Amino acid sequence: MKMPTGCACIVEPRKHPSLGLSIRSVYLSIPKQWPIFVFHGSDNVGEAEKACEHVPSAQLHSLGVTNLTIHDYNHLLTDPSFYNHFADYDYVLIFQTDSLMFPFAPKPITEFLGTDWIGACWRHHPKHKGGNGGFSLRNVKRMQELLTKHPYPPKCQIPEDLYICNLPGIRLPERSVSMQFSVESIFYPTPLAVHKPWLFLDPQQWRKLLQYAPIVKELRRLNRQK
Repeated sequence: MKMPTGCACIVEPRKHPSLGLSIRSVYLSIPKQWPIFVFHGSDNVGEAEKACEHVPSAQLHSLGVTNLTIHDYNHLLTDPSFYNHFADYDYVLIFQTDSLMFPFAPKPITEFLGTDWIGACWRHHPKHKGGNGGFSLRNVKRMQELLTKHPYPPKCQIPEDLYICNLPGIRLPERSVSMQFSVESIFYPTPLAVHKPWLFLDPQQWRKLLQYAPIVKELRRLNRQK
């Protein structure tokens, strides 16, 4: 039986201080045959090149813009043609500069394949199986199919992750699985990754997370610099 294929992708046109840290964490944690697509802006070419200096699987692509608004980003990530970049792969891991992946996690990313989408559980949507898009594993073909069938409205203000996770027919994992995949607002002791957990975890949870992955403190520091 053929093993599913995958890749990773970050969209970051800004000169962001944690770009290199986030990219390196993903590179060290995903299968070596998974390439990393780095979509940079016209003003941060040098920063993107430096961030990928020791990441041989990185592929740099220019967005041709100096920055993206949240509205721009939502439209990009809900555009079916965006996923054409990853058409040679079954899955794409979307990550951002406020996320970090752990190579020492007990469950590797290959154990989270099989659904259309997986991301950190939302505390503010307690009954929703969907998850945060800032660190999310997406089935490429299903994203193309779902977003072609249900286009993102031009004036829509719904975040791209919430929009996609509410599309009819999307296959989402149980919340207990999403908790193991990534931590954002709901604590889990040994996740594969985190997405800006410092905004949501209580002090005791934050201390436990730092015991598991001290590097998260550096991610917080760099994100506070931007």
